[in-house]
Amino acid sequence: MSDLKSTGGSFIELTEGTAGHVSVSLQKNHLVESESQMYHGKVERRMYSEKNILDEVCRRLPSVDPGTAVSILNAFGDVICDALSKGYAAKFGKLGTFYVASKGLVSAQDENPELTAKFSPANTCAIA
Repeated sequence: MSDLKSTGGSFIELTEGTAGHVSVSLQKNHLVESESQMYHGKVERRMYSEKNILDEVCRRLPSVDPGTAVSILNAFGDVICDALSKGYAAKFGKLGTFYVASKGLVSAQDENPELTAKFSPANTCAIA
């Protein structure tokens, strides 16, 4: 994918560690009164960038050049956004489904709630 930089690609030069681990810290839940201590887990979010994903796609599919991989990723994004804007849910392969959901509250039955896009993961992604 280093070819993208020399060919005018739009990626920000970014290097990220992708060794793969999930770090969870437990925090005391002060909202629940209980005889036993209650905790909730907070997962440290580490980002696998678009560049990391495209590099990995090109590694796994050597016949796909970086420009084609970028075009396919952008086309998937456009198609999913178009489907959502028409009120459809969009299943994205083994990952899961993007769908439209209402956001927040309204004060009267004749008001329209704000809409947002959400994602529901499929059961095919194993998280260790």
